Amino acid sequence: MSEENINRVVYQLTSIPAAPVLEANEKIHVMLDIGTTVLQGFGDGWGERSGMVRLIDYDEIENNDFAVIEQYLVEHYTECIPSSFTLMTLK
Repeated sequence: MSEENINRVVYQLTSIPAAPVLEANEKIHVMLDIGTTVLQGFGDGWGERSGMVRLIDYDEIENNDFAVIEQYLVEHYTECIPSSFTLMTLK
């Protein structure tokens, strides 16, 4: 996958259009659960086509990096540090 497509996927995940919080969370959950699509060339001479990108490798779980954090900073109108445990997937 190209650097450009990686950036597209990150943008899709971090830039959910204005929506109610529940709807935005559902969209992110779907992306994390089943993946998302990006236009990409497959090197077969057929040009760019939509390709599925899985953000979590459920088949080979050791291919994922996981970090558990207790606090994180949310930049908003005022500083906010939620105090609950959060599981994040990093690669």
